[in-house]
Amino acid sequence: MRLDMVAVFCYLFFGAPLKRNQVKIKRVLANAFIRSIIPATIGFVVWFGGYYLFFNSSGSSKVYKNYTEKLFIEEAIRDRQFSDKISIQSQIVENQKPTTGDFVIIPINGAIADGDSYQNLFDQLFIAAQKNFSTKAVIFYIDSPGGEVTACDKLFNEVLKLKTYGIKTVAFVNSMSASGAYYITANSDKIVASPTSIVGSIGVIMELYNFEGLAGKIGLKIETIKSSEMKDIGSPFRKMSERERRVLQRIVDTLYGRFVAIVRAGRKLGSSEMDVLATGEVWTAQDAKLLGLVDEVGYIKKAIEVAKELTGVTNPRLVIYQKEIGFFDAFIESVSRVNSGKAEKIVENALPPPGFLYQWIP
Repeated sequence: MRLDMVAVFCYLFFGAPLKRNQVKIKRVLANAFIRSIIPATIGFVVWFGGYYLFFNSSGSSKVYKNYTEKLFIEEAIRDRQFSDKISIQSQIVENQKPTTGDFVIIPINGAIADGDSYQNLFDQLFIAAQKNFSTKAVIFYIDSPGGEVTACDKLFNEVLKLKTYGIKTVAFVNSMSASGAYYITANSDKIVASPTSIVGSIGVIMELYNFEGLAGKIGLKIETIKSSEMKDIGSPFRKMSERERRVLQRIVDTLYGRFVAIVRAGRKLGSSEMDVLATGEVWTAQDAKLLGLVDEVGYIKKAIEVAKELTGVTNPRLVIYQKEIGFFDAFIESVSRVNSGKAEKIVENALPPPGFLYQWIP
């Protein structure tokens, strides 16, 4: 009995207070965490918002939706790839007279396919043609191997519309203007290519996968129910028939004929010249000039000088349009990137959907 009484006594005087203190400590820690995390969150939001506004709002003006206009020289100074950036900068500083027109720089980068960057090109062309009434020339700054046939053709048509507004077009090939990228700007008033750039790859390609052998090895069998023989043309789980190959080849030949006709008309070349050029081959800038695919070999400054000659504008304002998103949109986008499925993206990039491409695929 004495031992039981001692145990009860110890619990009442030591155990119970200790338990109550543990609950109290937990509450204190929880309150401290809440008090610290809320100011930290607010501080982060304020800091990130200030950082975003400072680096994205200075030196720019909104021209359409969430697009802002910036001077191209600002980008040139920050980018070391412009070997003649200093001469451009000094030229602009020395000219004190008011500008007599705008030259809009529109970049065409990477593979051309439906998506945000693709829509951005349409928006920039729309701003240059219908929102900026001072536009005298558009200079396309190209680093692209081409892309989807329809995507390239729609952009080609939009570029063609610039002529109806009296806007001159100059294509500047920075590193590559292959296949669909060349297709888009084939009707430009002038084409300038940098000395180390690659030009050409006039042609159409379609790549299809065949997993029949792999499926057999892992015991995978696909059962297809279809309305007609050609409904699953291009299926990766069986060998392509000769009839299917003829159908797809006929489409490729038709799209190829359109490509050749556009280049021939835009560059004013003959049939014999196109027979040499339209083989899918790529060319150096120097060879491309000899063959009639480009007009000049030089850097961005050369493209600007060519635009001056075409427009008669001696002191242009060089501008670019950049899409800027709001703070909360940027925050949500950053969170979505973290939570997005990486596995799905890896598979999508490794196995892009089949389609007809105006693209150079080494």
